[in-house]
Amino acid sequence: MAQHFTEDIIERIRDAADIIAVISEHLPLKKLGENFKALCPFHMEKTPSFTVNSEKQLFKCFGCGKGGNVFHFLMEMENLTFPEAVETLANQYNVALPEYSRPEEEKVRGVLEALNWSTQFFQKYLASSAGESTRNYLSSRNISNETKDIFSLGYAPSGWNTFLNEAVKEGFSEKTLVDAGLVSEKNGKLYDKFRNRLMFPIRNHRGKVVAFGGRVLSKEDQPKYLNSPETSVFSKKHILYGFESARSHINEDRPLLVMEGYTDVLMAHQYGFCQAVATLGTALGKEHTSLIRRYTNSVVLIFDGDEAGLKAASRSISFFLNQGIIVKIAIIPDSSDPYDFLLEKGKDAFQSLVEKAEDFFDFRIRQLNKKYNLSDVSSQRQAVEELKKSISEIPDEITRRLFVKKISTHFQLPAEILAKDLKYQQKTKRPEQNKAWEISKEKRCRNEEKFILSVALNDPKRAEEIFTRYAPSSFCDAQLAHLAHLILQRIQNKDSLNIANMTSSLESNLAQELVSIACDDSISEGMDEEKKEENLRFIFKGVERRKYKNKLLEIRKRGPATTPGQALKEARDAYWDWEQGKKQQKM
Repeated sequence: MAQHFTEDIIERIRDAADIIAVISEHLPLKKLGENFKALCPFHMEKTPSFTVNSEKQLFKCFGCGKGGNVFHFLMEMENLTFPEAVETLANQYNVALPEYSRPEEEKVRGVLEALNWSTQFFQKYLASSAGESTRNYLSSRNISNETKDIFSLGYAPSGWNTFLNEAVKEGFSEKTLVDAGLVSEKNGKLYDKFRNRLMFPIRNHRGKVVAFGGRVLSKEDQPKYLNSPETSVFSKKHILYGFESARSHINEDRPLLVMEGYTDVLMAHQYGFCQAVATLGTALGKEHTSLIRRYTNSVVLIFDGDEAGLKAASRSISFFLNQGIIVKIAIIPDSSDPYDFLLEKGKDAFQSLVEKAEDFFDFRIRQLNKKYNLSDVSSQRQAVEELKKSISEIPDEITRRLFVKKISTHFQLPAEILAKDLKYQQKTKRPEQNKAWEISKEKRCRNEEKFILSVALNDPKRAEEIFTRYAPSSFCDAQLAHLAHLILQRIQNKDSLNIANMTSSLESNLAQELVSIACDDSISEGMDEEKKEENLRFIFKGVERRKYKNKLLEIRKRGPATTPGQALKEARDAYWDWEQGKKQQKM
C-alpha cells in the first residue's frame, strides 16, 4: 500500500483521532491495567484477546493476529482503503487535507461521481413520461413508492446512446463512463450498457453506489438481469444487495436474512424485514461471510424450495461454519420465493418461517435422507462422515461438541467415539522427519529475527550496531527483512521509531507484523537486560557459524575444480573469520 499522504498529515490526524475514542465507537472497551480489552470483532472468541494500547496508539488481537494503528482498525472494520480511512478520520476530527490526489485516486473519485450522477439520471427517467411503463410494472409487482425511493430505483431509457450523450454533456469523460461500467465499447463504438431496463443501484456497505443491476422490461431483451462488470470500485463477491441499509437493523432478535433476488429484498423491507440482503447472482463465498461476521454471528438463509435453492444453501454452509457464524436455513415451500411468499401468506407467516428455520444439522439430515437410504449401515456410515466433515470446520469447541451430541443421538452412536474420531481427523499428517527439521529450523530463525527487531525497536541507540552484526539482507524471513531495512533506514535518517507512524506507510500484513513485534511481550518474556545481552551473543554466534558452514558447503560443491591447497586455505580463512566473530561477541 503506497503512502498517499505526508507523514506530517498522517501524524496530525492520528493525534486528533485517539485510538481509544475511535474503537470505542465500535466496541465496548474495558480498561485492564495499562491497556483496554474487548472481544475481537474480526474473529469468533469468548475470552477477550483484542488489546488496545493508549500510549502506543496501537491495537492488537492475540487471537487472530490482526493489529495496527487507528487507520488500520478503520480499514478492517469498515472495509476501507488507506486513503479512505485517512479522509474519514480527517473529516470526523476536522483536520484539513491538502488539495492534491494521485492518478488512481482521481480515477476512483471520477467513477464514484459518475455512478452517483447516474443514479439520479435513472431516477429522473423513471419519473418522466418515458418511465411510465416501468412505473406501471412496479405497481403491478406491488412495489410501493416509498420502497422505490428508499432503494433509489430508476429506469434506463431505450436507445443506444441516450445515457452516453447526457453524461458527456454533464462533463463526464467517455473513459470514466467506460471505467464505471456504464458504457460499453464494440468495434471502436461506444454505446449505453443498460437500455430499457428497471435499474437497481447497488451500494457498498458504506452506502456509496458502486454498480447497477438492470431488469428487462420486455421478453425480447436478454438476459433477464444484467449487472455492472467488475470495476475499480465493484467486486460482486464482496457486496450484498441492501447490506448498507440492513446492517443497522441487525440485532440479537433480528438475524441477518440472506436471499437471492433484488425484489425479494424490496418486498422483505416493505413488510418490515429490513435486515434482508441478497447475493448478486453469485454464490455466497468467504468474502461475503467475512463481511457479515463483522456485524453479526447469526444468519438465516432464505432460499427457494427448488433444487437450485437447496444446492445454493448447501454450498454456502461451510463458509458460515468456518467464520463461527450461527447459520440456519429456511426453505420456502412449493418452490416459491420470498417475494411471492410474502404477498401470498403475509408478514406473520414469513416471521414464523424465519423463527422455525432449521440449523445446519437438521437441514443436512433432510438432504442426506434424500441422498442415502439411512436404514442401511453403509449409507449411515457415509452420512456420518459427511456430517463430521462439516462439523470439523466449526472453530468453536463448544458448538462442535453440541453437534457431535446431535449426531450421537440421531445415529445412536457413543459421543466419545465420535469426538475422538473427529479430533483425530483434525490433526494434520505428521511431516517427514527432514521436513519437520526444516520447519523447526525456519521457526527458530524467525524467532531470532523477531527478537532482534524487538530489541532494535526498544533500544534504537543499539539498533545500528545490531544490524551490523545481523544484517537485514541475511534475514531468513522476507517480511522481517523488510521491517529490518525500514527500521535501519529510519535510524540512519534520524527518524522516529514511532510504531503507529511507521505502520501508516506499510501493507496491512507488514503493519500487523510490526505491531505484533512491538506489542508482544512474550518475545523477550522473563528477560532482564543481562539475559537479553546473553541472547544476542548467542544469536550472533549462530550467524557466524552459519557463515562458516555455508562457506565449507560452497567449497565442497565446487569439488574437483578446487585444488586441495586452495580448498584448505579457504577453509582456514572461513574458520578464522568465525573465530574472530566469536572473540568480538565476548568483548
